[in-house]
Amino acid sequence: MDAGTRGPVSRAAAAQAAAWCENIAKTSPYMHAGHFASLQEVLEHYNRAPAAPVGDTELKPLNLSVTELAHLEAFLRGLSGPLKTPPELR
Repeated sequence: MDAGTRGPVSRAAAAQAAAWCENIAKTSPYMHAGHFASLQEVLEHYNRAPAAPVGDTELKPLNLSVTELAHLEAFLRGLSGPLKTPPELR
């Protein structure tokens, strides 16, 4: 299901959504300004969801346990390697 439209997600759309994660463990630094050096730092940021330094934020804490964070990081690291994403979906 697509959360935005509540309709089914096509296979192509799912592949394209996953393509941005391809080799994510090898693309540091992270975030738009490059202020996180590791995936762990990014996950900890989203887990805490600190207040925005300026303005409002819609970011909500994930409240994941240490084990859940480790599993999520391991999953993301597992996306690195010779994936077979078709070039038209990258």
